[in-house]
Amino acid sequence: MKALLEDGSWSGEVQLTPSSNTEYHAVLSLSMLTDYNRNIEHFIGVLQDITDIRQANDEIKRLAYYDNLTGLANRTLLHNQIQTTLEHYPTSQSYSGLILLDLDSFRMINDTLGLEIGDQLLILVSQKLTKLAGPENIVARLEGDEFAILVKEISQDQEEAHTQLLTLAYKVQEAIDDRYTIKKPFFTLHRQYRLVPL
Repeated sequence: MKALLEDGSWSGEVQLTPSSNTEYHAVLSLSMLTDYNRNIEHFIGVLQDITDIRQANDEIKRLAYYDNLTGLANRTLLHNQIQTTLEHYPTSQSYSGLILLDLDSFRMINDTLGLEIGDQLLILVSQKLTKLAGPENIVARLEGDEFAILVKEISQDQEEAHTQLLTLAYKVQEAIDDRYTIKKPFFTLHRQYRLVPL
């Protein structure tokens, strides 16, 4: 209203939810018409649907920062998050940590059982990692069978941060060393994996 009264017009992005399962994004432009004495006579509103543009932008962002197979962060997003974490360190004074891991003999699974089986295994592993890491941390797939977990602001005490990071690393190792049910065809894989030391 302030912009309309002072400038005679306003424009901004709005979100419309006509039903519980429908959502639109639009640009709303409002203009105010007044008479010679500045009395308001009419408002003119123009609504432009930009849902397709918004969805296209979201897809571009997803392709740029997320792994297409697992939905995890990719190397670029992980790098950005590490940079942000380092920049915030002087303020927070909290230690963060990075766990790097890969799957032993994963190439053999792809070569002998096929890429589809390998992809399903990577998805199952990524789900385990995401659950273990929690929503506050970043799980990334770097490439192939290589993953990383960025654990943010663990503790201001270095020893405590180191202990908590190692505890998570061992939990990850234990969780990944598991049986996996792969569909199409349906059978069970069991292989021991290990964390690769930095």
